[in-house]
Amino acid sequence: GPDAACSCTEVYITATITNTGTEDICLLCDPRTMCFELPTEKCAVTKLDSLGGVGGHQGRQPQFRGYRAKYVPSFKSAMDHCIPLAPGESRSTKHNLSKMYDLCHSGKGTYQVSPFGSGLPLAASLQPKRLRVGTREVSASVDGNINVGDNYKTQFIGCDAGQQADIELAAAAAQTYTINANFYFSTLQPNLANPTRRYKTWFGTYPTQDQINTVSSHFAELDTNDFTSFTYDCTSCTSPDSFAYVQVDQFGVINLCPAFWDAPLMGTDSKAGTIVHEASHFVVNGNTQDFAYGQREAKQLAKDDPDSAVMNADSHEYFVENDPTML
Repeated sequence: GPDAACSCTEVYITATITNTGTEDICLLCDPRTMCFELPTEKCAVTKLDSLGGVGGHQGRQPQFRGYRAKYVPSFKSAMDHCIPLAPGESRSTKHNLSKMYDLCHSGKGTYQVSPFGSGLPLAASLQPKRLRVGTREVSASVDGNINVGDNYKTQFIGCDAGQQADIELAAAAAQTYTINANFYFSTLQPNLANPTRRYKTWFGTYPTQDQINTVSSHFAELDTNDFTSFTYDCTSCTSPDSFAYVQVDQFGVINLCPAFWDAPLMGTDSKAGTIVHEASHFVVNGNTQDFAYGQREAKQLAKDDPDSAVMNADSHEYFVENDPTML
């Protein structure tokens, strides 16, 4: 990235991924990786003080304001969409940091960009596998004003009549999902000593009261949303394995992607579930994140890290979809 950005309106970095091995590989660029082009949460951005430590009184830390997306890598053939890299070959992707993080309120200074190091999904031949890749932190100085885009104001953007009909059905079904989930938590409050199978599957076997309260508050907020009054953009996303994404501080605006239209109305990875997933990302509804994608990863997250599971958007979606049905 650049050493400095003076009087800027946007701040960019370029991420380069190189195949340092001896075999051909194929990158599966999910929203948590640096090869994914949309401004999703793929790296941490930290403001540093004059001594190189984490900044304090000089300005608050930048808050994430970018896109959080629903993505299922097995939804279509991985080899149709992966990016091939021969040994020694590189792939560079330009990222707009000012669309990912609120640099305006954190102000001028030096920022450290740290790619998340959980590993890029890589595919070799026809068998997807996950490998760990090396990353390094970069720093850049920012001086000036930073501006970001405008909010949408209409209910449908670029949606044809068939798409509008699908959205209206999905919004109504999503409303039913959140009503039922809120009823579950407000009436059938999970028992700390013996939580239901449904709760244990998606949020953890031995919940604390704080964990239950977290999920309960999310569904209480979601139940106040009117999904039929949201704005749905049918033009902004072309990522083939993504269902939808939102900008977390633009409440009520959901950008729909190609996989959304092939999804069932209700059930696993459904249109209605996608709306709940995306709505849970909004700051006012809980600001959930994407720690795990897909049912298998979400179930494992509930076993290994319940604190993350109660903040994971797919866990909320699979809880409301309840497919197969669990009590």
